[in-house]
Amino acid sequence: MLLNDFFTYKVIDKAEGVWTLELTFNASHDIYKGHFPGLPVTPGICQVQMVQEIISNELNEAYRLKSARDIKFLNFIDPSKTPGLQLQLTIKQKEEETLAVSALMKNDEVNFLKMRSVFSK
Repeated sequence: MLLNDFFTYKVIDKAEGVWTLELTFNASHDIYKGHFPGLPVTPGICQVQMVQEIISNELNEAYRLKSARDIKFLNFIDPSKTPGLQLQLTIKQKEEETLAVSALMKNDEVNFLKMRSVFSK
């Protein structure tokens, strides 16, 4: 729902259980007009939704957030100042239809999101 409109991504590396992706934000998206006018900030719920959409897209299955042990929004993402970030996902199969996922959204100097969660079909 956000993919290819609010953000796009490119897979940089997809090793066994560890994915590295490059994210690009659409700074002119309507979400930024309301969150917040003149000082755009990427909403935390959108960051979590991005992780869910990437997992679902890459695995060709619909996954949903089942639980989150930790979700830490460490810094604001202003798409005019930080138009692109790196996302590292560590994914482990827990049960047949359940994944344990650790996510780190960052650039070279700053971490923006750390998340440890469980996604299920």
